[in-house]
Amino acid sequence: MRGNNSATIEVRLRPKHAQWRYRLDVFADGQRIYFDRPALKFQHFPGAVVYTPTYILNQSEVIIMLDTGAGVEVIENEGFLCARTYLPWTYVVRRE
Repeated sequence: MRGNNSATIEVRLRPKHAQWRYRLDVFADGQRIYFDRPALKFQHFPGAVVYTPTYILNQSEVIIMLDTGAGVEVIENEGFLCARTYLPWTYVVRRE
């Protein structure tokens, strides 16, 4: 995910043999990031905030919010990925 002037955030499903600790790999501008300590649950990058809920310990849910208001939530469940997209009302096309 990337906004106009934001960092590029990638979320990838880890291989099955590598999911013993973390379910998802998260990259910010090509560098792997982790959320395994309380101080790292919310991470700020240019134009984006990336975080995991405090009750998630295996990095299976990641939320990315851009400064524009758009966001993506990625959830891993039993080897499948689910992504939800969030957009502010300003993105809605108005018919007149």
